[in-house]
Amino acid sequence: MIFLAVFALLLVQGVCATNPAHGGPPAVRIAIPIDADSPGTWSEAINGAPSVGIIILNPSNGPGQGASSNYAQLVGKAQARGIGVLGYVFTEWADGKVSIQDAEVMIDHYYSWYHVDGIMLDEANDSCDAAPLHFYSTLYSYIKSKPGPGTVMLNPGKATGECYAAISDMLLTFESDYARYLGAYVGANWTEKYPPSHFFHIVFDAPTVAEMQNCVSLAATRGAGWVYVTDVNNSRGNPYSSLPSYFGQELDYLGQPSNPVPPPSSAAVPVIQMPVMLILGLTAAGSVLVVVARRKNGTD
Repeated sequence: MIFLAVFALLLVQGVCATNPAHGGPPAVRIAIPIDADSPGTWSEAINGAPSVGIIILNPSNGPGQGASSNYAQLVGKAQARGIGVLGYVFTEWADGKVSIQDAEVMIDHYYSWYHVDGIMLDEANDSCDAAPLHFYSTLYSYIKSKPGPGTVMLNPGKATGECYAAISDMLLTFESDYARYLGAYVGANWTEKYPPSHFFHIVFDAPTVAEMQNCVSLAATRGAGWVYVTDVNNSRGNPYSSLPSYFGQELDYLGQPSNPVPPPSSAAVPVIQMPVMLILGLTAAGSVLVVVARRKNGTD
């Protein structure tokens, strides 16, 4: 009986660490790509903080032709809630169609127009060949030279070589549909050496809440600390043009209220120690949820 009691106590502490009480940041969070300037969509996403930790800004397959006061206001509102905003930059797999200088110009625009917290480099190469590695290493250093946290997200959309772990803060290693996530997922053993916060998965075409929850559970077991699951059908358009219809239920599944009260600006909220019998009945809530950006109207 004493052994069981000790085991139960350790289980409680582990669950509390993984799933903080409402008001504290969850261990696994949501990153949302928003390819729209709808204030309503942004407001719903921003209200998901602290479960929502990142929003990816993509005005027009990049920063666009000029600064938008509407986007600037939306970015400011997100950052005021503690959400990091990353600018979207496509790289065409570093095959020469987008030069390092082209990418740097887009990066400069995001920082000067919107004061972003970092950059998401989409269509990233997945090989460790010298040319693409030089391309992304150069951009990584360039982003890190900017003011602020300089978060670098790389999106190869599939398993990649370990060479990219050192030149990214977040690495997207799956971006495809629900059927492939169930039956064709391929991981890489080297990822086990890094924290889950370094990896995230995106799953399209998961139409039901039950399938969303299954994806979240699978992502957690596969070592992803960030996950985005959506019911939007990728084959019928841009899956990032709107939030999932069950977005509020995603937040609930993470233990985050759909419309939380803004967190205090100072002093972290302490973890609440829950009774053993109560927490044992809630262990299924130990999963997570998140997102990433993609090129508008693209298929990869």
